[in-house]
Amino acid sequence: MSNSPAPATTENKPAGAKPFIYARKNKTNILALWPETNPDKKRDLNGKITLTKDVGSVKAGADIPISGFIKAQNADPSKKFITFSAKGDNGYEQIAIANVVNSRSDDEPVYFDSLVVHVGKGENEEIISARLALEATPEFATSIGFKSARIARPAKEAPAAGAESAAAAPAAAQEEASAPSY
Repeated sequence: MSNSPAPATTENKPAGAKPFIYARKNKTNILALWPETNPDKKRDLNGKITLTKDVGSVKAGADIPISGFIKAQNADPSKKFITFSAKGDNGYEQIAIANVVNSRSDDEPVYFDSLVVHVGKGENEEIISARLALEATPEFATSIGFKSARIARPAKEAPAAGAESAAAAPAAAQEEASAPSY
């Protein structure tokens, strides 16, 4: 798609819809993205990001509207990435780039639901770990570059406080993978 940003808002998301891509830090939502539903828009995603530092002329702050564009690498069109643009003092500019995690060099399992988001550049770069929400469709996951279907993450171990806590562990793991509401 084009990288001519349209004003990013969440006006096109279905009422009460949870984002398809999200990130949290210290229990605070710092990234939320929805697929663009308006065919007249040139962007693929729209959403919000919280910046802890200025990126170019885009000032740090919470809930900054962003537009996302799914792109293919020139050398290998099967490899995709997402660029994010926001409006700053100098107009729209790219503030971040994201890649899906299809493999790992440390032999840890891959669940085909993780993204690495690089915000800013150089000394000001911040890396955010984002997640594909359970609400995201398999078609959406493929469109952003995942090479395999999502693999369920193992349930987190519950505290040894009793049987009630152990029974709540699968629900807690499921809740964590579900995106926050906006």
